[in-house]
Amino acid sequence: MRTMDRMTSLLRGMLVCALIVTTAVGAHAQRGGGATDRWGGWGGVVEPALRATLRPMDGAAIRGEIVSWTGEDVTIRDQGGAESLLRWDELDARQVYETTRRLIDTDNAGDWLRVGVLMLTLGEDGSGGFAERSFAVAARLDAATALVADAARRAHAAGGDPVKTLSATPESLNTAPDRSGANADEGPWPELSEAQRAVETARVRARAEAMVRGAGLALSQTDAGEFILFTDLDEKATKEAAAQLERMYRALVRTLELPAETRLFQGKAVVFLLTKRDEFVHLEREAFGVDPNGAIGMCHLRDADVFVVCHKAEDETAYMSTLIHETVHGFMYRYKSPAELPIWANEGLADYIAGFLLTNSLEPGRHWTQAKAFVRSGEDASDVLYQSYEDGTWPEKDSYAVSHMLVRHMLRRDARAMKQWIDDIKDGLDWRGSLRERFALTPNQLADDFAAAMTRESYYKR
Repeated sequence: MRTMDRMTSLLRGMLVCALIVTTAVGAHAQRGGGATDRWGGWGGVVEPALRATLRPMDGAAIRGEIVSWTGEDVTIRDQGGAESLLRWDELDARQVYETTRRLIDTDNAGDWLRVGVLMLTLGEDGSGGFAERSFAVAARLDAATALVADAARRAHAAGGDPVKTLSATPESLNTAPDRSGANADEGPWPELSEAQRAVETARVRARAEAMVRGAGLALSQTDAGEFILFTDLDEKATKEAAAQLERMYRALVRTLELPAETRLFQGKAVVFLLTKRDEFVHLEREAFGVDPNGAIGMCHLRDADVFVVCHKAEDETAYMSTLIHETVHGFMYRYKSPAELPIWANEGLADYIAGFLLTNSLEPGRHWTQAKAFVRSGEDASDVLYQSYEDGTWPEKDSYAVSHMLVRHMLRRDARAMKQWIDDIKDGLDWRGSLRERFALTPNQLADDFAAAMTRESYYKR
């Protein structure tokens, strides 16, 4: 399992005032004629149409494209061109949740709040259910939505209409998310002078030393290019890890067309390498407050700093692959700005770089075989494009394999466009809009293009 410890977003204190609801329009929806006043004009025409398969509980599955939607229903055009209007309550709760999260703007707190209210109207009111998932994402994006969610829960529990609570929406409901930290996501990381870099290196070193002392561990320090290694590995294993980290760093510098002398980190990145599983788990808990469960490596992004912790497992290739994968996350966090790639691209790029550098790794071939079976079975890669940590949909069993092969496909199709696409996202642009600009593809078309390429390939090629 590979996970990242995201920076905790500090929620703003705010005065909540009631006002007429401000409409929230999903990323795919353009304002159109079918939206209802009951939902504050939520929904609209979907441009471009969103490919989907809807399975009514009392009817045959419909495969086609969603062309419009509201808080009450969804219109899908089948492959023969016939349109069907389905009420949300004709679909099971999971379908409604999975479909609406692909239609909304997933950075919009108001959209997530409305998804939660919709799920309440469908009876999804249990702890850990889809309503609560949606409310939790809304609250992380905008704290004020928690008040409306509470009112919706109370109305639903009393047998009332939770949708009516949306008419007293907080003023801040539709604002952009606040991702507080050393730097806001909108802006680039500052350039450091050599003197500033020396000061920052000393600071992050002291921060890491305090973590080691706090965990009661005895680790030696090794400076290795852009990294400081804290480890109990022997000298040979430490040098091998340092060499792989340097190769990873240089590979990304070349891929992203950066000057060879680029120094990306805030001083240096810290990498903890431990031989004992129990000490790895202990350091994770003491220094970062995280239980790694079955992971053998994790990346922690704290303010401007990057920390990677890795346990040297018995499987040498799995250990080294995980070390590279997690450190790629740290590199990409520090590239240009803290703005994040979509999860599938973030994880897929980390897997791609690890597989590219470790020529003896079997993982790329396994991922290719898994993604090939995914496509052959008729599954839709566009589903993976809309998965996320925030709503609990990432990862599913094929998520890593498909994401890895999607990134491979994009790099093989146009490596220059891939670099520009990453740059656009890091500059604050939406990944879907940039995909159209750089690859002349919508997300659905990317999924189709990927499926066609996987179908043509008869065996895995690096």
